Amino acid sequence: MKADASKVLASAKKLIVPSSAEAKKVSATTLEIIAKVNSALKKKEISARLIIGGSIAKNTWLPGISDIDAFILFNYKKYSEWSDELSDIAEPVVRSCFKNVMRVHGSRDYFIVKLDGLTLEIVPVLEIKNHAEAKNITDSSPLHIYWLKKQFAKKPALATEIRLAKSFFKAQKVYGAESYIGGFSGHVIEILTCYYGSFISLIKNMEKIEPKTVIDIMKHYVSGRIAFASMNESKLSPLIVIDPIQRERNAAAALNKTKLMMLKTSCSKFLSNPSLDFFKEVEVIPENIPEKKNKKLIIFEAKPYTGKPDVVGSKLFKKFTEIKQMLVDNEFKFEGDWYWKKTKNALFWFYLDTDLLSKKKLHFGPPMTAKKEDIAKFKAKWKKQKVFKQGNRFAVELPRKYRDPLELLKTIENKELKIIIIKNK
Repeated sequence: MKADASKVLASAKKLIVPSSAEAKKVSATTLEIIAKVNSALKKKEISARLIIGGSIAKNTWLPGISDIDAFILFNYKKYSEWSDELSDIAEPVVRSCFKNVMRVHGSRDYFIVKLDGLTLEIVPVLEIKNHAEAKNITDSSPLHIYWLKKQFAKKPALATEIRLAKSFFKAQKVYGAESYIGGFSGHVIEILTCYYGSFISLIKNMEKIEPKTVIDIMKHYVSGRIAFASMNESKLSPLIVIDPIQRERNAAAALNKTKLMMLKTSCSKFLSNPSLDFFKEVEVIPENIPEKKNKKLIIFEAKPYTGKPDVVGSKLFKKFTEIKQMLVDNEFKFEGDWYWKKTKNALFWFYLDTDLLSKKKLHFGPPMTAKKEDIAKFKAKWKKQKVFKQGNRFAVELPRKYRDPLELLKTIENKELKIIIIKNK
């Protein structure tokens, strides 16, 4: 029997709202951070103030939060000409307030601090009133908070609807604008939820969304066609979401087609059979990776590199892509996926045919219409093999180096990358 969507959403809302204990802890921590940094800024006679940013400031954060975003807002009149030095000015202040401070390179350098199980990121910015005043892309970030709060003033229920959307997107593994994920950022989810007015309306529209759709909530452009044509080609994506405060910016530039299609499928499944499971993020562990009939399952455990999470994730994704290319180059048919949760080892897994490949493989040369000298070179190179015609090309048969994918995959094992499970040998 199909579940009632309204009942499922009512239950989901109980999952997505932080407990009073967690809310009190986060509130106490943020107030302490604000007081400590603002006191230090005042002592050093710096015309700036710290504010909390991100989902905490917007009141859209989910239970189990591990990151706190903050901005040091520098007085625009006094520091606009010192935009490139803001990180240098902020650094001694931050280091006087916290231990183990790490300065991280970015469009403007920012700071990471570990606090009792939480990660605090402090970004120095100019305090601006509109995007036109920005000297650096990060200067506009606080404006997103102010914009969303205006939406909440019109419709307070949006905060809960956004929490539902974030929880759903996260559980469906399409949350995150990092390059190794290519999904929806929290900012984009907030815009989309505000645009459609509710979680259920968002899901219904995402189920039938078409590539190249333009979402322009502030109606910066007369039409979607004009908006699309106005975008920088390098920033185009399957779904164009015009940033509310930066008309020239596609907020969804990081989104790839795979994640959009995954979301469409998940929306369709939810609408067909609503369930609370769609809001529960399941951590992937080796034992829970399902087997497939007549397929060999090979699971790698990959030790993450050190560094910023987005850099670490990108390196892991690159390694996964390299393994896939090796399988392609050796003509193995496969399906594969990967999973990484920060602070833990990553998992790469592949489903492969159980049958061995043929002992020999075709190696193609030039087409029969090629120049005589090119054909002669190919025949000379492979004079020990029998050159023959295959279709409209010359070819030879060569012995395969690997017939079994496991033999190939074992060659790449090292201290950081190990095969931990082999099923259906």
